[in-house]
Amino acid sequence: MGIHHQVTQKSLDLAAFNTKAEEAGQLSDLHSLGRVEDQALWVLMFAKDKVSVPCLSAAEISTVLADVFEVSADEGAVRMAMNRAKGKVHVKAHGRTKKFSIMKKGREAVYSAGKDTVIIVDPARPCQAISKIAKLLGAFSGAVSICDPYLDKRTLEVVNMMPQTCVIRLLSNPPRDGQAFVRYYRAYKQERENVDIRTIPPGQIHDRYILADQFVYIFGHSLNAVGTKQSLVIKLTGDVKRQLQEWFGGTWANATPL
Repeated sequence: MGIHHQVTQKSLDLAAFNTKAEEAGQLSDLHSLGRVEDQALWVLMFAKDKVSVPCLSAAEISTVLADVFEVSADEGAVRMAMNRAKGKVHVKAHGRTKKFSIMKKGREAVYSAGKDTVIIVDPARPCQAISKIAKLLGAFSGAVSICDPYLDKRTLEVVNMMPQTCVIRLLSNPPRDGQAFVRYYRAYKQERENVDIRTIPPGQIHDRYILADQFVYIFGHSLNAVGTKQSLVIKLTGDVKRQLQEWFGGTWANATPL
């Protein structure tokens, strides 16, 4: 694997990508895209349209993101995202390596990703509402931080919509079900070891949000009420995310592990 990775890097002409990097502004804003899938699709679009490179491997996509555009995306996360991007990419075999080429649906996904700032959750259409949330959470990668004052079994069912590879921190008030929930959570951890819960005394948190990738998602209701109430999910970035991330980190350090 290591030898193959080195060969891949040598075959990639980063100089050509760096030369064309100034033309990135002609496309949608890469740094406004929070999901690894959208970032990878953006690179494939840039490679094909600006550098005349029709396809790239997951390792090459990861390298271009990091070395040319200073966006960190793990090779494994890129590969997983591209394998899930059905219809958005065409897969080509180059020896033992998969390479990906962007398709029309992939372009449309990149353009729409930069525009979607609000998701409307309509309880009159519960299946559609849950599907929207599942699609959002299912695209997360890497570290995910959740702040939600209400915690029960339903909360963990929604957390299950996130990929198994996500490392999840959930900050909440003590669960209403007390020891019954603690027993459930310990059993839950048998299958999802990478989900950690810590609690703080009631009254310190009210808002519900998720910090994931480059964005913060503000939820109008708790995760355990997904699909049962009308609400909005608002996607933000920049100073808002940085401030919430700083508060979350400090509070998490002093919170009580469940």
